Amino acid sequence: MFGKVFFKKRFIFTVCLLLLALLAGQIEASPPAGIRIFVNGRQLPAGGNIVIESSRILVPMRLVFEALGARVTWDDTTQAVEAVGGKNRIKLTVDSLVATKDGRQVRLEAPPKIINGQTMVPLRFVGEALDAVVEWDQGKRIVSVTSMAPLQELTIGLGRTFYAPGSWRSSVLHRYAEVWENLVAFDDNGQAVPELAERWEAAENGRVWTFYLRRGVRFHDGTPLNADAVVKNIQRLKQHPELDIYSAFGELEEVEALDSHTVRVTLSRPNVAFLDSIIIHGLPILSPQSWDSTGKNIVRFDYGTGPFKFHEHVQDQHLTVVRNDDYWGARPKLSKVTFKRIPDPATRLAALLKGEVDAVADTGGLMPQQVPVIRNRSDLVLKAQPTSLTVYLAFNTQRLPFNDRRLREAANLMLDRQAIVQHVLEGWGTPADTLLNPDLQQFWAVRGMWPQSQNKAKALELAKEAGTLRKQQEVTILLDAARARRWPIQPIAEIIQSELKGIGLDASIKVLEGGAYSEALKRGEHNLTILPYSALGGDPDFMFSRFIHSEGSVNKDWGIGYRNAEADRLIEQARQTLDKGVRQQRYNRVQEIIQRDVPVTAIYYEVSPYAFRRQLRNFSLNSGFKPSIVRAWLSTQ
Repeated sequence: MFGKVFFKKRFIFTVCLLLLALLAGQIEASPPAGIRIFVNGRQLPAGGNIVIESSRILVPMRLVFEALGARVTWDDTTQAVEAVGGKNRIKLTVDSLVATKDGRQVRLEAPPKIINGQTMVPLRFVGEALDAVVEWDQGKRIVSVTSMAPLQELTIGLGRTFYAPGSWRSSVLHRYAEVWENLVAFDDNGQAVPELAERWEAAENGRVWTFYLRRGVRFHDGTPLNADAVVKNIQRLKQHPELDIYSAFGELEEVEALDSHTVRVTLSRPNVAFLDSIIIHGLPILSPQSWDSTGKNIVRFDYGTGPFKFHEHVQDQHLTVVRNDDYWGARPKLSKVTFKRIPDPATRLAALLKGEVDAVADTGGLMPQQVPVIRNRSDLVLKAQPTSLTVYLAFNTQRLPFNDRRLREAANLMLDRQAIVQHVLEGWGTPADTLLNPDLQQFWAVRGMWPQSQNKAKALELAKEAGTLRKQQEVTILLDAARARRWPIQPIAEIIQSELKGIGLDASIKVLEGGAYSEALKRGEHNLTILPYSALGGDPDFMFSRFIHSEGSVNKDWGIGYRNAEADRLIEQARQTLDKGVRQQRYNRVQEIIQRDVPVTAIYYEVSPYAFRRQLRNFSLNSGFKPSIVRAWLSTQ
């Protein structure tokens, strides 16, 4: 585990980089100005004893060892120091780059030295060898050494489950359980970054994609990650299109292994947005031993390559994963993570307050009105994360009265997005003015498509033209009960219900559970629905192809039923166009059509509150609401 790099929002201390620019390899016999060292929250009385050699910090051996609770012995004959702390035993020898930890040899980045009559040892190695984490705060010029808790087991409370056969189609585990990985991942800016593929190439305007795999990676069942395994994963989705959640391989012409670690994917026509369709649940890379002989069904759980392995699942209670000690990347500090399913929001909060879970951290994990309770707790940390999730209002365009686009526009104009964010969300959101996520897809998003506040006069004018002011019509707002327990969509629906009366529409709210809700949508037994949805990558095709194209999965599954031949043509052309400027022109026109026709409208962009125990370090959600369980750890403080 030595030599691993751990990141925090502030810079995580690594001796290789610390003060490199400031010191340029000098040896300082006097203390570096302003640098302080804290061990478990207490400042060491180092005085003039901190030494920096070749940009690496050395400290008096006994000072740091004893501060970390270790017993220290010195052998003057061999010039060796030995420290025993807890279950750890380490030995260092003056002027030697080789140390031992629990009998294993470990190479140091700087040798121990005798300087001014004191034996000085490298701080980072000593700290981490004694199960502590060393961090550097550049702004405060503080080195913090914090002991890890003996038990590195984390429990996260969720409003959903991370084990759900059928929900993600091709896998039973959610990507954020960190059991399996993709060929590529996306950063917070929506840019593709390597994961199991070290690099890739696109040819023929995005018709041919070649992926070069990492070497030395193994699945959790012990079999190697190679080109044959990736080919089988892709063939599985082609042969069972119902598993292809993002329709990545509907136009697959051929997939082949060029050698043991190179895969070539050939499509029937160009798709410059292909990478966006194979992220997250688009293409989980699993050992072929994960599924049955038909290739369709996962036998029990996913054999992935990730930093954690499946351990246990108890239906409607929890999923537990354990650390993969053979992981190809940075090994997690946490040994076990349990994702506890707690559907009721009040019960989720109570579990956090009682210490039954260490964190409630997920999109829709905490309701806005629960935030003040957490703010008053000194033992908890409250944070906010703007996410890629948007809450939408979708119309059934095939059913009266919203088959009339004037009434869709009128309903949209009656939305007071500012008031919803202020009063319902209590500020935990941003009023939406475009279909796309303006942070993740900022280059493509046309801003100002919809007003932030109500335009009642224009809405009444449209309703009068459509005739609803003369004869009131009944409409149904359909909601999913599970989502209503994670986002405040029911009070939003009640506001919409009230406002629709002003344009002659008498709305009722119907809340259904799970499968009944989905089936009602597909049968068109609604007029409106409110649903959250997340953009996964930075390419707008992901949203337009699903929401607006007549064959789009969201368009169909949400019962929108929108059809526009021009929009279909523009979306298909843009997907095959390499020129970014031309693509932008086509997407701008698509957004003009959406603004005019309003088959769906965005209400707000999520800012997700999440909270965790103060002892939990390096823990965060990213914009895709992925918890940082690979970097996180539990301290004793």
